[in-house]
Amino acid sequence: MATILSEAILLWRENLYDWYNVRILLCRRRKSNILFLQTVPTNGLTATVEKMTKEEGKMVGKLKYLINADEMTPEERLERITQLMAQGVLRLIWEGGTTKNAEAEQPCKWKVVQVEEHSNCLDFKIQMDAPRENLTPIQPKPPRIQKYLKQAQELSRRLEEDPHLTKSALAKEIGISRFELRHNLRLLHLAPEIQKFIMDLPPSKKDYPITKRKLRKISMIFNHHEQKDRFCELLSQTMGGNWIYEIGKGFKLLEKNTIKNEVQAKCQETQIIFADTQK
Repeated sequence: MATILSEAILLWRENLYDWYNVRILLCRRRKSNILFLQTVPTNGLTATVEKMTKEEGKMVGKLKYLINADEMTPEERLERITQLMAQGVLRLIWEGGTTKNAEAEQPCKWKVVQVEEHSNCLDFKIQMDAPRENLTPIQPKPPRIQKYLKQAQELSRRLEEDPHLTKSALAKEIGISRFELRHNLRLLHLAPEIQKFIMDLPPSKKDYPITKRKLRKISMIFNHHEQKDRFCELLSQTMGGNWIYEIGKGFKLLEKNTIKNEVQAKCQETQIIFADTQK
């Protein structure tokens, strides 16, 4: 199975006004970093790019033209494509305009590295810059909950610096309701250890399952010790494993061996207490 990432258009021209299109699907195979371009036949011509791999910031692959057109003989088509490739007028352009504004499009930079001629097709080994958006890896980003906590800290700072600034006026100024402002500020009722854990979360390619709504429920608990216990439960439920809080060390995920040792120690302690009661 292949997952379609985006669509591109391969354009070639015989003069400044006549453009012919081959639509290309940009795909990624599952469980593989190999990228390839696959087209549907247009005007009797099919083009594919196989085994697109990233090498030193460049996308390298093979572009193949299959010839089955009636307008030209295979020999004429091969000759014409070879000429166009040599002239550099073939361009790989992202979707967004084909015929009228073709000259204004910003093509990917690419060049032919090698050409192999066969009886019914031409194989072009091409090298091009990695496309800007769809082929670049997803960059890690800070957790969204950090944004809400920072916003709450900034709102609190504004209110403290200006005693005459009301929450209603501040909410109107930043374009949110008083209800939302109040909920954002409630995050500051979290225990300092919880706030520190949130602000220390590293950027990630995936969204953290810790949401503002879940933290707001914990913030409504007055006792900070109970807050930390509930936060450990939240971490265990959303991030997996068994989380605990240790004074001076913060929140941490227990290793399986540690959990096993603690259970054994607890059992031994229970046995000792039971033995003492039997005496």
